[in-house]
Amino acid sequence: MSEDPRTRRFDALGPWLEACRAAGLAHAVLRTTDEIRAEPAKERGVTVGPVRRATLLAYDQGVLLRVVLDDPPADLGGQLRDAGLTLRVVVDHLG
Repeated sequence: MSEDPRTRRFDALGPWLEACRAAGLAHAVLRTTDEIRAEPAKERGVTVGPVRRATLLAYDQGVLLRVVLDDPPADLGGQLRDAGLTLRVVVDHLG
């Protein structure tokens, strides 16, 4: 399956913020998802615990700028507002 040319994916928050700044964007969507996920334990077996994932989306002239952060910093919203972005926040709780 080929990558959609209308979506630019980023691996980290810094490059995503730079792309938003370079495009002159002032608005973004922050979607956080809280879910319970099983992970392999160090010794054996499985541990189950909460995981938070943040997806940041911004739209620039037909191109979607997207970054996904696992376990984002607690002050992510503040960092984004400090960078000059107005946020629309959507929260999902999956159980």
